[in-house]
Amino acid sequence: MHQADGCAAKQHVELRCYQQECLERIEESASRGVRRQVAVWPTGSGKTVLFSELLRRKFSQRPGIRALVLAHRDELLEQARRKLLTVWPDCGPLLGTVRAEQDDSGARLVVASVQTLSRGPRLERYLEHGLPAVVVTDECHHAPAPSYMRIYDRLSVLPDQDIGDRLHLGVTATPDRADGVGLKCVFDEVVHVLTVGYLIELGFLVPVRGLLVRVDVDLDGVPLKPGGGDFADSGLAKVMGTAEVVEAIARAWVEKGEGRQTIAFTPSVSMAHMLAEALRAHGVAAEALSSASGSLERRRVLERFEKGDIRVLCNCQLLTEGFDVPEVSCILMARPTKSRALYQQCVGRGLRPAPWAGKADCLVLDVVGNSLKHKLVTVATLSGKEPAEEEEAGRGSGAPPAPDGKAEAEGSIALYRGPEKVVGLITGFGWVKLSDDVLALHAASCNAVILVRRSGGKWQAVLKDFEREGSAGWELLAEGPDRGYVFGIAEALAAKLGDPTLLRSDAAWRELPPTEAQVFYVTNEASRRGLKVRLPATRGEAADIITCWKLQNLLSPPTEKQRELLEALGAWDPMLTKKEAQVRIARLLAQKKTG
Repeated sequence: MHQADGCAAKQHVELRCYQQECLERIEESASRGVRRQVAVWPTGSGKTVLFSELLRRKFSQRPGIRALVLAHRDELLEQARRKLLTVWPDCGPLLGTVRAEQDDSGARLVVASVQTLSRGPRLERYLEHGLPAVVVTDECHHAPAPSYMRIYDRLSVLPDQDIGDRLHLGVTATPDRADGVGLKCVFDEVVHVLTVGYLIELGFLVPVRGLLVRVDVDLDGVPLKPGGGDFADSGLAKVMGTAEVVEAIARAWVEKGEGRQTIAFTPSVSMAHMLAEALRAHGVAAEALSSASGSLERRRVLERFEKGDIRVLCNCQLLTEGFDVPEVSCILMARPTKSRALYQQCVGRGLRPAPWAGKADCLVLDVVGNSLKHKLVTVATLSGKEPAEEEEAGRGSGAPPAPDGKAEAEGSIALYRGPEKVVGLITGFGWVKLSDDVLALHAASCNAVILVRRSGGKWQAVLKDFEREGSAGWELLAEGPDRGYVFGIAEALAAKLGDPTLLRSDAAWRELPPTEAQVFYVTNEASRRGLKVRLPATRGEAADIITCWKLQNLLSPPTEKQRELLEALGAWDPMLTKKEAQVRIARLLAQKKTG
């Protein structure tokens, strides 16, 4: 074992395979000069254990360093302290806290509140003791906020500053922000990504079951937040917070919630209290919490919930981060949303395993209203399977769509929206599924970035240049069993080659009506393919269908007849596409005729 300040660096937590892999990836990336790194892991994957072990190793290698862990909520600070002491029991003498009146600025390992440390005098007092060699930002999707940026600027860890051999690691489950601001202003590279589906497969998260609960509200009139992202909470609360709607939601939980320990998310504090009251009227032990709740009341209610004395805990934007009760096996989403980040944060509260409580899965009750123009995020967005209405959907992610893009029962095109698309959270890019094992981004007019799942669980990211024939037109970008890493490499290149506003799945243009040209193409191509396809409702849906079909045409393999002819001509290349083979044959026959 390494030694740090004479303390035995005992490790009481056995790392999971992907945690060890990520630590290796962090070191490998740092050796390449990537010093501002992000790890994107779902809730329940062990992000706090990851950075705690990273800090233990850094102090073991360089005993004299300082390190700083930044978080924006008390619950996250306490969680970080507990995990550090669990992973590295002997770090106690090094560990200090900077929060409110508590000021351990001189400690070598500081867990700090962003709100407190960003204040000028407190930050300067911390810096009097030297710069940290390692900075960890928990829930780093908040990193572009002004309070964080003030700290980063004084720590000299921003991309335009000389960070030297120091390291800044950000961890988050949801790197997209409601204001559309990316993380490039703080970080250099996403070095490791895990998906919900992958962790469910490994047994580290429980499967998800979804059930749609429709309520009679019109969401089309609800205003959006500035920037056109998610619904504005105030507007959503007006249509959702009526006595009739709240009673319908409470009744749905009584009928479908199976008595499970539940967290309910609402768009307003008043609706949280209304829902709790409606549930109590049905004999359910329910309480509501909000940011207005005093710290003592909050602690008392949370303790009762953890003990199981409270069956349903209703809240508004309070329990999306840093609150973990593994026994929670039902999420009541009483707040329709267009935000994948918010949805994943909420659902993540119910994904932790709790075998001691007999927990086998997580039931998500998705409350949705009527909308013709808004695309809501539901369980299907995360799992790739539409939740049932009035009956539960089956477990898991469901049967895969038709591999060749042919119509399903209703003639709808098979577009990729499965768990692996979680990598798109980094960039928001929307991958199109060409077959069970092939996903693609048409990054530019002459390029496509393609992801291929090979046998043995290996993933490959390749670039196809349509202006170059055969083997010359293919470039291997990355490969390996870590699909998150491979996806990240692919998306990074796609962002350089193409226009991110065209690739993002949440771009405003996608919600516009389809153009006449799009409808004409879809109608004619569907007829040519012999498909019954529902006409696309939006410009984005039409673009996805057209991209899928065009790439299928461009990437289709040569026919057996083409292969035989090219072999006879001595010009066969197994990497040719059907279209390229056709062009090559025509060119060679023309040369032969003129020669």
